[in-house]
Amino acid sequence: MVNLVSKVLIFSLFNRSGSLAGEHSGKDGIKGGFHHIWKMEVPVTVKTFIWKAIHEGLPTRKNLARRGVVDSALCPICKQVEETTCHVVWSCMAASDVWADQFSVVQKWDSRDMNFCSLWELLTTGLCLKQLEQVACVMRRIWLRQNQFIFEGKFADPKTVYSSVGTLKLNWDAGIEVEAGRMGASILVRDSTGEVIAVMAKVQESVFQPVLAELLALWRAVTFCLELGLTAVVFEGDAQSSIKEINSSDENCKWYGQILEDVKSILMDKSSWRVQYVSRKSNQAAHHLGKFALKYVEDEIVWMEEVPECIYSFIAADRQCNA
Repeated sequence: MVNLVSKVLIFSLFNRSGSLAGEHSGKDGIKGGFHHIWKMEVPVTVKTFIWKAIHEGLPTRKNLARRGVVDSALCPICKQVEETTCHVVWSCMAASDVWADQFSVVQKWDSRDMNFCSLWELLTTGLCLKQLEQVACVMRRIWLRQNQFIFEGKFADPKTVYSSVGTLKLNWDAGIEVEAGRMGASILVRDSTGEVIAVMAKVQESVFQPVLAELLALWRAVTFCLELGLTAVVFEGDAQSSIKEINSSDENCKWYGQILEDVKSILMDKSSWRVQYVSRKSNQAAHHLGKFALKYVEDEIVWMEEVPECIYSFIAADRQCNA
């Protein structure tokens, strides 16, 4: 079943692109449409990226030139052929360097250019699901790497593309107005390079205790990751006592113990998820987003691959430190 976040993204893409379901089939693409994509256990941003790639929804140079946005359709890296979707993520010499990595499951595959739908069909028939998930994540990282080169003049080493595919970091925090009984929760999901995957700001009423606010924020962070289909996540927060209780094997019998035990039950089913403490200094982006939620959010707001202006400087500072 496609989760709520996926449905929102699909609806948005349909509004922009028109009727796309079944648009590519038979010899021109994958039979059965795009529904198999949503079975992959990868972030919804990766699923959406592949879906858009299949339906030629990515702003490649060829697509932009066809719309009159740019003058030339040539690839800005190799400057030899038109920049198509398949060229960017597969056949360009820059992409080939990535796929030649020792950990690549397609290291010895033919890198000739072709229609992306034909490439994806070859991948779905030649790889198991786990391998396909890895390839999908790497393809999106190659696309982001290309954009970073175009807009920032930086070109990441091929090895870093593979190293950035894996565990995600989620920072969470909660602000509270005790007298009003109102809390603001903040959630920030990034990959190992600091690239923002998703951001959430949420407000909840009838919360009068800081410890409950922190646990409710963590609960929403955990359920948000379930909705996004994330498989490996490190949850980082600065509520040291609550995190200690979360990581304890003892049953918690305090008044807020039920919500804590609910979080622990989900974590027990996710061997690649863990919760750890970080200092407030290392949690600044989430801390300021929680304050923003208290002032300006009425219910819940989600940003996919976007950074709210209120925390942009903190995200930029973190990326600079990790560069």
